[in-house]
Amino acid sequence: MNFVNAAHVHLLLNHIPVAGIILALILLVMARSRRSAEIEMAALAVLVLIALVAIPTYLTGEPAEEVVERLPGVSEDIAKWHEDVAKFALGGALLVGLAALAGLRQWRARGAVSVRLSNLALGLTLVVCAIFGYTAYSGGQVHHAELRSDFVVPEDDDAEEGAEAGEAQPYPQPEADDDSTSGGGGG
Repeated sequence: MNFVNAAHVHLLLNHIPVAGIILALILLVMARSRRSAEIEMAALAVLVLIALVAIPTYLTGEPAEEVVERLPGVSEDIAKWHEDVAKFALGGALLVGLAALAGLRQWRARGAVSVRLSNLALGLTLVVCAIFGYTAYSGGQVHHAELRSDFVVPEDDDAEEGAEAGEAQPYPQPEADDDSTSGGGGG
């Protein structure tokens, strides 16, 4: 029995760069406000780690698509859009990771990071944060029809017709037992 597939791995990995870029941005702003080289070094180290995790995150995307592409409600067009956006996310992650690595090397050699490189890291982090957000949004729409702009909550009769037509449907809700709707208890 296979408990972990490519979709699981992709879903586990893709949250790390998204959360990490937000953490790095917060740390970079804190480093500026407190004039702390130590906090800036921590932020740069996080950016390097994000770049490293972004590689397997991107590489597991295609195998994850192969796992979910035949599931009901999965849009091939949105999956393609997500794949295209993910290329920019990977490029941005690698670029900001290289800038961060240069900053860490500069700090090690000189004991400080130049203002120019520090500004570059902050600017790239802001841009990559936006790209990651957009990539996460597009990825969520691959299988979550309720996130799509054209999603309409179906009426009860429409849900059965839409399911037969192969349209995206929200997850079915469990039917309530008579005991659970009467306030509980056996009395």
